[in-house]
Amino acid sequence: MKKTAGRAIMVILGLILGGLLFVYFSPDYEVYVVRSESMTPAINMGDVIFTGPVCGPIKGAVGPGTVVTYQGGSGVVTHRVVSITNNGVITRGDAVEGADPNPVS
Repeated sequence: MKKTAGRAIMVILGLILGGLLFVYFSPDYEVYVVRSESMTPAINMGDVIFTGPVCGPIKGAVGPGTVVTYQGGSGVVTHRVVSITNNGVITRGDAVEGADPNPVS
């Protein structure tokens, strides 16, 4: 029983290490530490987030409710998509009342 548990732990640690190395060496993926509380309670200040391209191997449609990270005027921003218009994606932080002022392309 102890050998099986030990092997399972080693496999899990290996997968975690492999994933971190992939993110570190891949130019399309980034790791960020959240520096504000605008996405509380879903994402807290100090949390670590991993980002990747929309068309990457972990595919998902961007639509209302999707959390996206983008380069904003004051730096990197992680907010939730509220709607999609002809001008771009409208985002908003979960802990913020109003939508962000500029659409994201």
